[in-house]
Amino acid sequence: MGNKVQLTHVTGLRGIAILLVVWFHFTTKNGVMPGWLTLPNGYYGVDVFLTIVGYFLIMGFAKKPDLTIGQFVRGKFNRILPPLAILVLVTALLSLMVLNWQEYRAMCKTGCTAIFGVSNFELMYSSAGYFADNTAMNPLLHTWYLSVTLQVFACAYLVFLVMRRAKKSVCMCVLMLLAGLSLWYHLTGTASYYSTAPRVWEILAGGLVCLLPELKSRKLGFCLTCGGLLMILLPALGRFESAAYWNVVVVLGTVLCVKFGYTTPCNILSNRVLCFVGGVSFSLYLVHMPLLVLYKGIMFDDPGILAGSVLLLLSVIFAFAYYYAVEKRRIALWAGGLCCVVAVLVCAGGFFFDWRRSLPDAVEPRYTDWQASTHKELMNGYDVDVLSQHTGWYTLADGSGKAPLLDMPFVHLGATEEKPSFVLLGDSHAQASFMGIDVICREEHLSGVYLASIIAPFWDREIPNQGGNYYYNRKKAEALLTGWRHIRSCKL
Repeated sequence: MGNKVQLTHVTGLRGIAILLVVWFHFTTKNGVMPGWLTLPNGYYGVDVFLTIVGYFLIMGFAKKPDLTIGQFVRGKFNRILPPLAILVLVTALLSLMVLNWQEYRAMCKTGCTAIFGVSNFELMYSSAGYFADNTAMNPLLHTWYLSVTLQVFACAYLVFLVMRRAKKSVCMCVLMLLAGLSLWYHLTGTASYYSTAPRVWEILAGGLVCLLPELKSRKLGFCLTCGGLLMILLPALGRFESAAYWNVVVVLGTVLCVKFGYTTPCNILSNRVLCFVGGVSFSLYLVHMPLLVLYKGIMFDDPGILAGSVLLLLSVIFAFAYYYAVEKRRIALWAGGLCCVVAVLVCAGGFFFDWRRSLPDAVEPRYTDWQASTHKELMNGYDVDVLSQHTGWYTLADGSGKAPLLDMPFVHLGATEEKPSFVLLGDSHAQASFMGIDVICREEHLSGVYLASIIAPFWDREIPNQGGNYYYNRKKAEALLTGWRHIRSCKL
């Protein structure tokens, strides 16, 4: 199997994987699309990526048994970290005028930890699950996958150093044990989607490609490749409920495609379109999520069919430019390190300091409970002691204890130049529409205070079948404000 041909069909497979992931983000997770256009299981493309990563990682160790730490860092970490750091820096600067303060702080925390390769742990412990609608406004949410990859690289090299002098049989037994434990952890369904441990078996499954025998029959190889493609596409394109065993099917399908894809006589995986997309897949993965979230932050709504199509095209164009301007250049190690330092400083500064107090055009709620003492205008006309009771920690409605419900217990709502004239009470569902309500209140020259609270009858009862269009939806905010204005006029 020639190296050039081998890389070509694997590049095409990367193209399929990135298209699945991007279309999932643009339709099911963050878009408003007809049912036939959505891709509810497109996130299986991540499993394809991890299997391919494992293939190249283990094949690299096998070909270079004397691989040094310097060579490994230049070949792996330096390929990921500089492009990631530049993207984090640019996204942090652009998001300054788009995201509200709560979202911006969350993004900065994710960006800072992504540079250190631990954003998956940060997301695991500080936010809702990956599939929750209220994670849709984090433009760096997708960096969890890169953190998993970096962690695998670091651990893999340490294992390589320990085991490269051991017997081959011992190495195989240890790797099979690790794969079995990881797969068991994955199948139990107790791990977070962001976790690294239940992903290790996918990496090691990619390494199994090197052990599979070559085939003399091209027809058999072609059949195995087609079967592998079906094993990838059917779970990803299907409408059935996600389950742990479907990841196993996708990974096995990827193994077959990587091993035997070069045998296909009609270039199923090696066609120009897939190879082009696969060639810029890393850059496309980086740029598509920030572009999508920035659109949502500007428009206060999810993209429809037309907007989603335009954003998808722009993502490919930007990815092509980013590939040639950043990724392909392979920035020097010192320059890459400098980019990482600057990105960390910007994100850390964005997390600890509210820079946008001096930006009057920033569309965002500017005040949180811990900042209230520095914003005296927020308190005009209100009893400070009463407002203070609604900040910080809240007792759960069922009396089971205390929990921090929201990061912004009270904020200024609407026109900041007007004297507050009303108080809006709301739970997490009301907070989900806060951006739209805030904008409309500004347009109506209304000013008030939003108090985060728990509405007991709705505790532990989610509103069903809302989907991504429930959050940050301008129409919903307009409907709420219309009803509020009607009640107000009746009282007057």
